[in-house]
Amino acid sequence: MKQTFKTLLTVGATALLMSLFTSCDEEQKKRPDPVKPDDKIVGADITTAGTYESKDGLDFYIGYTVGYNAKTNNFYLHHFDKIDDPNTTIEGGKDAFPLVNDARAPHAYRSSDGFLYSLTYRLGDITNVIYNKDKKKFELLTTVRSQNVIGNSNMRFALLPGTHYSSVHEISPVRFDASGKVLGKDATGTAASIGGAYNIVILDNTMMKLGDNNKGNISLPELDKQGYFISRIHSPVITGGKIYYGAQISKIESLDKVPGKKTVKSTGKTATLILDYPSFKNPKTIFYKEEVGSTTGYRSRNMFVAEDGKTIYQLTGFEGGKVYMLKIKDGAYQDWSIDIAGKCGHNTARSVGWFYAGNGIAFVPYEKGNAEPITKYTDPHGNEIEQYPWGIARVDLNTGEVLDLEVPSHTYFFQYQEAAIRNGKIYFAITPVGENLSNYDGNVYIWDVKNTQAKPQLGAKLVSGSENVFTAIF
Repeated sequence: MKQTFKTLLTVGATALLMSLFTSCDEEQKKRPDPVKPDDKIVGADITTAGTYESKDGLDFYIGYTVGYNAKTNNFYLHHFDKIDDPNTTIEGGKDAFPLVNDARAPHAYRSSDGFLYSLTYRLGDITNVIYNKDKKKFELLTTVRSQNVIGNSNMRFALLPGTHYSSVHEISPVRFDASGKVLGKDATGTAASIGGAYNIVILDNTMMKLGDNNKGNISLPELDKQGYFISRIHSPVITGGKIYYGAQISKIESLDKVPGKKTVKSTGKTATLILDYPSFKNPKTIFYKEEVGSTTGYRSRNMFVAEDGKTIYQLTGFEGGKVYMLKIKDGAYQDWSIDIAGKCGHNTARSVGWFYAGNGIAFVPYEKGNAEPITKYTDPHGNEIEQYPWGIARVDLNTGEVLDLEVPSHTYFFQYQEAAIRNGKIYFAITPVGENLSNYDGNVYIWDVKNTQAKPQLGAKLVSGSENVFTAIF
């Protein structure tokens, strides 16, 4: 769309952003390390009422990404009390709060207390943000540096539903010799098996303090000898004294090569990592009976606990070409599944997360792998990956019914973060992307959670631009 918008961002806002983030960086350098030796933050206040959190009384934060097809992004927040009116226009980045500048996109979550918690990916800083209605502006309150505790900046971050804690987590491949001795990530020589080293740190959201690093090693009996290892964990939930992380299983193609020359490939194996909670001991990996895709999700949450406090619903599809809903109970996969993309007419698909609206109703964005690609995404390694149009499925977890909702033909959800649920309605920010699509504006799309009609109600108009996209309503 409009070159004037791009000019506004690149010229009019540059000086302001530079001054804001220079001052923030200097403030962060002055802060002491938030972790003290006597901190014992373990995140043990577990609820058993499931993980659907009502946010009916909250206003709306809308997230906007500048440069979705780039190695670095600017990410802005807008504030609105109401976004139902189609006569309202929201211009991305204009008069907005710059949450992330010149870094990878954030992992951001809105809790039921109204705060937005955000980790800047590949930097490691975690911030909490609130909108001050009296001053009519966002305020960044605290920044903690999780990389100082976890040991690197390549971590992920998610709220622990039902608590006032978050999990900061990272996993790396580790090589072992024939006796089981850890050789280290960069060791050379022949390895008898391969495994994963996990680092998990708990953040107290109320105090904005980090606890100790809970670390250990994971092996996959028999599979690790073939080069398989857990390469990513994400989207944790808690039930029954255990914490569950969705897992990505990758494979080293050759175990007898120098690590710098090995070939690592993601797989579609379907697995979950389980640890005792809150000790983070006794890691155990469970596998679904079929390979229907990985279970980590990406920016969005990928697992929820039902209202019974025991049943976990988990989505597949970040890797593997299938979008299934699975069920876990008492530490084991159940003989139950819903082929969501298949019921929408696509035998090749993927998904990066879903949104639970309570009472067994799920809203699942999915990529339509059988359609024509609409654009290409450049991954962090410089590879161009074709991106296909996305849809949204309304899934009744109680009956297995799947309804393919009506969305624009050039919808893009790969980096999508959050859909807001308020007063029985779910709100998505949908902006078309792709070559020559910059003349198309988006909208807030609204569905009644209980209604089974595919047609949406249109809310506020969303004005984006080439290489920019709205990626969240918190």
